[in-house]
Amino acid sequence: MDPLDVMQPLLGFGFLIGGPWQLARLRATWNRRSRETPGTVIGSVARSSAYDGEAACTVTQHAQVEFEVDGRTWSCVSNYGVSWKTAQPGERRTVVYNPYDPSDSEVYNELGRKLEQGIMIGLPFVGAALLISFALRHFV
Repeated sequence: MDPLDVMQPLLGFGFLIGGPWQLARLRATWNRRSRETPGTVIGSVARSSAYDGEAACTVTQHAQVEFEVDGRTWSCVSNYGVSWKTAQPGERRTVVYNPYDPSDSEVYNELGRKLEQGIMIGLPFVGAALLISFALRHFV
């Protein structure tokens, strides 16, 4: 038996179920972080894509943003960063946060949300294509 014959249906079912499940998790996070407030970039944090034992890596700059809720100052670091540009201190960014726990926050990024949503919506179609391909190869 070819290893692809085992992996293809597993991946197909994983994508078919995993995409909507992950999208539901993302939306729950977005709903939990239901409040918006303006924030100010106070610096940037460098993050590396290297894993243990890897030689090559990419370093990206993520904006660190400070915001205020009920007179108390909080900060968060953007989930999205780039290697060619650093956020400038003083820039304004929108922060979304959980009103019951402002430490549960993120720098709002419309493009990032749309990409995440698009990927999670697209995964079931990839899963269906893998399952159909498997079925056509083995049952027709």
